[in-house]
Amino acid sequence: MTISIINLLTLVITFGWSHQRTQAQNLLLKEQLAASEEQRALGIRGNKGFTNKQRLRIAGAAKTLREFGIDAVKEVLVTVKWETVRTWIRTLLDKKKPKDKKKLYSLHEPAVDCISKGKAHKRYEFGTKVSVATTNRGGFVVGMRALQGNPYDGHTLSEALEQVEILTDQRPEFAFVDRGYRGHDVKNVKVFISGAKRGVTRTIAKLLRRRSAIEPMIGHMKNDGRLRRSTLKGTEGDALFAVLCGCGHNIRMILRHLRALLCRLIGLIRQICMIIDAEMALSREGQVDKLTA
Repeated sequence: MTISIINLLTLVITFGWSHQRTQAQNLLLKEQLAASEEQRALGIRGNKGFTNKQRLRIAGAAKTLREFGIDAVKEVLVTVKWETVRTWIRTLLDKKKPKDKKKLYSLHEPAVDCISKGKAHKRYEFGTKVSVATTNRGGFVVGMRALQGNPYDGHTLSEALEQVEILTDQRPEFAFVDRGYRGHDVKNVKVFISGAKRGVTRTIAKLLRRRSAIEPMIGHMKNDGRLRRSTLKGTEGDALFAVLCGCGHNIRMILRHLRALLCRLIGLIRQICMIIDAEMALSREGQVDKLTA
């Protein structure tokens, strides 16, 4: 019993001495780091002291930083909506199950949704769903809108066609959509779903095959038009960004057509110049023959 008590006392004394030693070493290390950082910030080398002018400059800089920090804290306390923060925290604490709806996935973008499109390489995506409407021939974007809340595709078709009618000032006669739009409630436009057999003529089947051309257009808008990540904040920012991406796609297509037209014009002008040069060469040869005769 006495041996165990002595060992225990020895252990306690050793631990207390080592703890005090480590605290002293940490304090010395902190002082050294603070001094080296201060010298590094001022660009002073060695053990040279501060002049009066340098001390005044240090005091002025510290005061300015202190004022900036106080102003920043005041601005945060005034501008932050604490009710919104409490709602976010309550949402984070309440929505714990996998199948719970209206989860909070991002603090700076609360409107972000979890979207599952059945892709093998990317099972879940986080963002906002966007509907794209293009012309069947030409591929120009005539309607594009952001859809908040991850709605079913079939319930968004009427709004997309309404936007197309507003922007183009005419109602589309046919609409060719993929199988995700089954169960739509559109009555005033003939809607053909890919894979359908009933009432599909050869012309309609050809137009339905053209529907798949929208997929590479969406890929170009994601990669070239920066549709993959919105740089504007909020739901209004998402809606504006979607429309701007559609406008950018149309401008790129117009520029490509103008570039092709310019190449054709340059080729035509080159051919005309070659013909004129050949005619001038023939006329010169005729004049030379006349003079020699």
